[in-house]
Amino acid sequence: MRFHLSARVALACLLGTACLGISAARAAEGDAALPAGHFKIEARKGVAIAGIQKRGDTAIGECFEMRRGSQFVGYAQVAAMDGPWPQLAYLFGRGRVGDLLVPVPLPVPYTQLLVDDLEAPVTKELQALLGDRLKVEELGDRMTIHGQCTARIVIIHGGVFFMMGDTIAQPFAQQGGTLIIDTLAYSHLRGNVADETRFDEPPTLRVVGEGPLTAGIAPETRIPWYGTRKAKKGTYVARYFAGLPQKENEKIVATDGSAENSGVLDVDLGGRMLVLDLITPTGRAGRDPGAKNKLLFVSRVLGTGPRYARYIGGKPHYDDLLEWFTELAKDNADRMTRAFEGGRDKKEDYIYSFTLGAEGKPLAVLAGGLEGTDWLSGAALLRLAEVLLDNPGRDPKIEWLLERLRIKIIPALNVPGYRNDTAANENGVLLNRNFPYHWDAFADKKARGREPFSEPGTAILQRAIETDKAAAFLEVAVDDYDAGYRIVRGRDASEAQQRTLRTLLTILNARLLRRFVVGDKPLTLRVTRDKERPSAINWAASKGALAASLKICGDGEDSLTSNDVAIEGCLHFLVATALSLEKPEPPPPPPPPKKKPADPPAKRTRTRRPRPSAD
Repeated sequence: MRFHLSARVALACLLGTACLGISAARAAEGDAALPAGHFKIEARKGVAIAGIQKRGDTAIGECFEMRRGSQFVGYAQVAAMDGPWPQLAYLFGRGRVGDLLVPVPLPVPYTQLLVDDLEAPVTKELQALLGDRLKVEELGDRMTIHGQCTARIVIIHGGVFFMMGDTIAQPFAQQGGTLIIDTLAYSHLRGNVADETRFDEPPTLRVVGEGPLTAGIAPETRIPWYGTRKAKKGTYVARYFAGLPQKENEKIVATDGSAENSGVLDVDLGGRMLVLDLITPTGRAGRDPGAKNKLLFVSRVLGTGPRYARYIGGKPHYDDLLEWFTELAKDNADRMTRAFEGGRDKKEDYIYSFTLGAEGKPLAVLAGGLEGTDWLSGAALLRLAEVLLDNPGRDPKIEWLLERLRIKIIPALNVPGYRNDTAANENGVLLNRNFPYHWDAFADKKARGREPFSEPGTAILQRAIETDKAAAFLEVAVDDYDAGYRIVRGRDASEAQQRTLRTLLTILNARLLRRFVVGDKPLTLRVTRDKERPSAINWAASKGALAASLKICGDGEDSLTSNDVAIEGCLHFLVATALSLEKPEPPPPPPPPKKKPADPPAKRTRTRRPRPSAD
């Protein structure tokens, strides 16, 4: 299967074929009812434009999902500005007049941070999370209140700012604003002494129930939860609000480990007020134990938090993982099938796949656990299967995908390694070094195996690519933070496939914008090229498949982040695959040239006959 991309991915080819523009007629036509940030492709003097209300409604680089009625049809991006007109380039697919343009990034409100320490680590983390949507002011008599901000974050580190009364926090929520306030600040407002406690062991947050703030976190789950590790070894600090809720408008989300103090409170004051401990140790929230998930509550309140993730604090047993997949297949027997793929003589080491989508359509293979230690990949693929089947949020891309691809998910290709928590399998072979791509040159003979495809996991991929003619292969793998979240492509990817992955990255990073912080920076992915060595993606790319490895990071504490990134990455990889396999829709023919009006017939002049002479 080959890819037809030349007419749809390169931005330069499409500049000028469509543009965004200011439409004075939009309100008169009823488009003012469109959700904020949504536009329509219209026509103006033969050029496609979108009816935006005013200059500044969009900017260069912004990505849009194109929908035709309820159908997903592709992606577009603002590539240049021509005066007031934002010019649109089609990334995948081609738009038509009347198509809806839906912003890819989730909208986030302008937010004001009021803090007593501008250099505090949490200040830097929130700046990394919210970017230009955050206005920072130091708490004090001369602070500026930004009227455009519909959300407010208030943090104090040790002062008594509210001794003279509260004019900035609760009144803001009572007027309908969204307020996020640190536990210490809320304690001062209530006249309580903040319960900032030192612990010898890392304290946890006990989730009380599942709701919008804790979606994907099962009730009674305990999450590491502490803000500062003091210089003295073994001393941890966490802030909890003393006691449990006493008022009807206070809803408890999570408690401390003893279930005697409030860890997270959701308060209804007309607007919303969220109370939680926001103090983090070093300004690297996504990497510090105990602070990895604090900002996820903030992003969820602001509307950009994890959409699909599930928290899994530790590695599940392989039998449990397989049972969860099998039960999902049984519950959706008309849509998903389980199949034996291979394995050794031991039944407990059998490898299974789970397939869904349209029979007879191009095959895309997604696999995890080539290294047995990559258990997060199997858990992420399980959640992906649930998302494809359940389609939370009624995403039009998912039904569109299932009509165009046959999707085979293999949760673990190295079952013995998974069971033994080893990267290699029972023979000491690393599956990613058992492929016939520079296999002879690889120095570690044990790691590469006795011959290419000598192991059950690699033989399964050989059959999928060579026999079943899979159009695309995506490995989901786990790496450390220093390597970072990224997409690794096969070395021999064609230029068209490289463009596909670069375009995929543009859309995926736009989708994840303002959702996660890793360290002191927003989480973004990059595309890299695999080394010259045996690997599944190098071999699959050499066979003409679109092949890549999606690298996620961390361990169980990071599962909310890693699950969400993996699922978004897999979904957008599948969308890119399906769109790449479609033949480009031909551009509309140019309007016929106007006929030049014929020259008017010459005016006939009547010639008078001379009158006869009187003579």
